[in-house]
Amino acid sequence: MINDELKMTNCFKKGEMNQEIDSLKSLVKLYIKMQDFEGVEKYRKKLFLAIEKNERLELLELIIKMNIECKDYDRALRLAKFYQKSDYVNASFLLVEIYERKDNYKTALDILFKLAKEYKNKRALKRIGEYYIYGYGVIKRDVDKGITLIQRSGLRSGREIISICYLKGMCGEEMIEKGFMALAQTTESSKTAALYVRWPLHFRLLRHMFSSLRNLRYNSHRQAPDCSKFGAGRSVPPA
Repeated sequence: MINDELKMTNCFKKGEMNQEIDSLKSLVKLYIKMQDFEGVEKYRKKLFLAIEKNERLELLELIIKMNIECKDYDRALRLAKFYQKSDYVNASFLLVEIYERKDNYKTALDILFKLAKEYKNKRALKRIGEYYIYGYGVIKRDVDKGITLIQRSGLRSGREIISICYLKGMCGEEMIEKGFMALAQTTESSKTAALYVRWPLHFRLLRHMFSSLRNLRYNSHRQAPDCSKFGAGRSVPPA
């Protein structure tokens, strides 16, 4: 793998020496992938002068993400704030990610509120809803308010988050099965849904199902079954 990267680097360097812009772009992107800060800085300015604005912004975003992954948050913050001057919304979401990594959820939430209010950004509204659900950066955790905000965003990914809340029992035991069934319908298109649905023996769902079964037997026989003989921790006898 290392040898292949070296060969590619040498190939792109030859192209760059011949003033081939595509080779220069490929070289910088390869350095980004390799998380080679020196390589990026050596060719970044030259490339920025040779490409259009939209490509510069795309490249800048990749560099910011590289710094985030390498946990160089101070540098990532400086670049993201500079990026805001050209693309406020996308740069702001990068700032949110950086502040989240630094556990500064209050500042991240302030940015999200501005995006949702001034830019009518649905993605920001959904993210604010998640903050309320899990209590990030807010004065008081409020699951119901969080779900309402996510519903208002109208985003498909938001429905999955709500279903997960149901499955976890965050909205009451009676909603667990509804959450499970909703996620079960999207396992082929969502890895997240598949992870939750295939999570072996989800204890909340089983407890809800066993409770329903116990109530059904009680109503049928007019008396609750004596489960003590089946051992501690067993709520219903084995089939």
